[in-house]
Amino acid sequence: MSGGLINAQVAHAFNRFGLGARPDDQIPANAMTWLTAQLTGTDPLANAAPLLASCLYKENAAMAPPSKAQQQAQAELEAFFQSEQINAFNAAVTTATPFRERLVWFWTNHFAVQAGNDKTIGVAGAFVREAIRPYVLDSFENMLLAAVTHPAMLCSLNNDVSIGPQSPLAQSQNFGGINENLARELMELFTIGIGNYTQADVDALAYILTGWTVSYTGPSIGFVIDSDMHQPGEQTFLGVNYPGTVFDGYVALQYLAAQQSTYTNIATKLVTHFVSDTPEQSDIQTVASALGSSGGSLPAAYNAVINLANAWVPQTKLRTPFDLVVATARAVAAPSRQNEVNTQAIAQLGQPIWEPPFPNGWSDLGASWASGAQMAMRTNFVNNFCKYYAGANPANTANTALGALISPATVAMMAEVSSVHDKLTILFCSPDFQRR
Repeated sequence: MSGGLINAQVAHAFNRFGLGARPDDQIPANAMTWLTAQLTGTDPLANAAPLLASCLYKENAAMAPPSKAQQQAQAELEAFFQSEQINAFNAAVTTATPFRERLVWFWTNHFAVQAGNDKTIGVAGAFVREAIRPYVLDSFENMLLAAVTHPAMLCSLNNDVSIGPQSPLAQSQNFGGINENLARELMELFTIGIGNYTQADVDALAYILTGWTVSYTGPSIGFVIDSDMHQPGEQTFLGVNYPGTVFDGYVALQYLAAQQSTYTNIATKLVTHFVSDTPEQSDIQTVASALGSSGGSLPAAYNAVINLANAWVPQTKLRTPFDLVVATARAVAAPSRQNEVNTQAIAQLGQPIWEPPFPNGWSDLGASWASGAQMAMRTNFVNNFCKYYAGANPANTANTALGALISPATVAMMAEVSSVHDKLTILFCSPDFQRR
């Protein structure tokens, strides 16, 4: 990074809205222009190989009755998942559009899937490539539909085995089992939020979504609507009557996506993530209004966030373990050969990639990551990380990582030690760097 991060606003943009700066980044002339420029164009990693179909074939083999072939398929899936995690970390460390990449991780956490599930470990990466990345700059409605109909989500929340008790399949086989997981989390976490629906609404939506399942083989591999599993008959959901067709779920999702309570829920999460653990209601309302007036445009919401005055108060957010490791790796342009070690470090710090507390996702609050034990683990990580960079220039690294945001206290502490390792350790352990 020629000249480093010259001013505090640019430094803040890289750290608050991005993932930290790299020494090979170009200094933008204007922080706001740099941010808004990332809200256009396509994501080169969206829909990238490997294809969902091949992942589902692997899942199918791993779920077969116990055998040597099944055990081999399961081992291959686990190794594949680890490689997917490493590739995702590398994308965060090397991206030239870190604001957009941070948004990818934000939405991946909003639509959390259970990657450790036997039926989802092979498709967790596909979920991000297919249901998140293509829609980060789209509408919330389109992202919601993509996320809810993806096999990773259907299997995580067991909708793939939700069978209406009066469905043709249940009647012919004398069994049926409704599963409410997807219906409940769809409202509580993804859209309108808790307190805006009743148990009767959960039941109705669960019936509406019966038959939304996953095919692992054949021409219809992936998401399918199986009419034999669908519960027939009218349903009343949030005061709206649905006739009972297998396509009612699409209408219900459109309805949920456009509710003001949904906009408020999303706005609260965005402002909490980017601005403060205790966001002001006026900031939430500003972002919610941007969503409402634009018909749910996500770029409109992001533009509202970066124009909040409170969003430009630096270092009010504690970096999560993922943020910390990625920002540290970016600050020294860590080589790809260290990706596996750094991915393991994120897990050791308590935030393994794509394995969040399910179904809520990772906490965005500093208090969740600031215990004495967790801070000690952060120090150990930094101490071990810096052993690899004895040839670094600490002053240049500090300029890259923090620029004008570095405090006099941190500068003084770095000056008191002589080794590169100790200087870098003080830099990366400083409150200036631990916060964004």
